[in-house]
Amino acid sequence: MKKMYLFLLLILFAGCATSPGYLPKHAIMDPKEGISIVHPEIAQKQENIFVRFFPVASPKIFVEALGDQGIFPVIGYSSIDNSEIKGKCYIKELSWAGVYILSAEIIGKILTDLESYKFVISYRDGGKLFTLDGSEIFEYEPEKFDSDKQAKKEIFSKYGMSVRDLNTFWFTFFDSRSEENIYEAQEIPIKKGDPKWEAYKREIYCLMDKHYKKDGKIDRLGWIDTEKFAKEATKNNRLTAKDRFMEVFSLSLTPFTMLNPAGSIGAQVVNGAIAANMDKNWSGLNSRATVQRIEMSENFQTIFQKYSILLEKKDEKIRKLENEIKQLKNK
Repeated sequence: MKKMYLFLLLILFAGCATSPGYLPKHAIMDPKEGISIVHPEIAQKQENIFVRFFPVASPKIFVEALGDQGIFPVIGYSSIDNSEIKGKCYIKELSWAGVYILSAEIIGKILTDLESYKFVISYRDGGKLFTLDGSEIFEYEPEKFDSDKQAKKEIFSKYGMSVRDLNTFWFTFFDSRSEENIYEAQEIPIKKGDPKWEAYKREIYCLMDKHYKKDGKIDRLGWIDTEKFAKEATKNNRLTAKDRFMEVFSLSLTPFTMLNPAGSIGAQVVNGAIAANMDKNWSGLNSRATVQRIEMSENFQTIFQKYSILLEKKDEKIRKLENEIKQLKNK
């Protein structure tokens, strides 16, 4: 129930349509890549491998989520040879601690390949960067990040986290609670019949249950209705550095119609979101919106902080009761 309530609040705060501004090289330019992934049945034909690790999602990324799912760029940088590596991540689940967990994936690499790399998470349109533990990197400037190599190097040096750093973060987190670490980084062979790969497919099919076809054959996997995906994924084939993301996507009004929350939560918020949805000039999946979607990020931050505090208080009560039970047993 708590998760559903949180989800409804996120829908209410979600504006749509992006505004003009500099879009960095790591921004997702292809519309379909922002709302789907290569279908696992297609991927396994190449028998590759990938590294999967689990960053904490900043609440602020939900300004670019559709419902409680989204796909975002992952950027890695090695100071040894100044090389970059890129991947994607999507929203995996809401943890018991009240934070969303991402699944980040780097294709064609094994864990040892990534030892010298430090990673950050980006908005889909590149407007903000975040650390793997969910903090915003306020020093980040998109245009400077592309043009100034030293500035980029400093961002990764100060705020980037390696896969090993993230593993240590999760080990410390779970060890303090006397629990098993369930977010350790993995190497997963993309091979039919491999136990890890088959387990991954079962999980991803639960998260993304829409199977899209191209020329009658399975092509991609996502979570948006097939008819809408077919329209939106091909809407703009004239993207340039100047106008990419224009006219890419518009959220459906259905959630607002079905839930009719204007009377209970506030007509101004809902009407603003609906007005944004009706803006036909810009995309609804990016942070810099005509109805300034990016300005709503603080709302998401506040919601998640309050939710996390409530859960922590609940856990404190549980631990206290457990200690009392132990003391009674020892008497």
